[in-house]
Amino acid sequence: MIDAIQQRIEGRSDQLMQIAKNYMKTSSSVERAMQYAINKAWSSMPPDEQTKLYSSPIHSDRGVPTVMEFISHYASKIKQDYYVSNKN
Repeated sequence: MIDAIQQRIEGRSDQLMQIAKNYMKTSSSVERAMQYAINKAWSSMPPDEQTKLYSSPIHSDRGVPTVMEFISHYASKIKQDYYVSNKN
């Protein structure tokens, strides 16, 4: 997840394929593992904590963010926080 977020911050759009290549896995297995981690975190976290840590909208049918939604959210959040802290 960290690799994917970092690659997204750097402007890459093929995070899952690159991670799969780096770890000699298929991109679908990487995506499944990441989605499993997200689902596990969501099911073990109280809803108010979820809202506090993840402020982007989540489609009500799923109830959890997709891998790409998760990666995009945290990449944007890190870029924004970095920009704000380095602006001063």
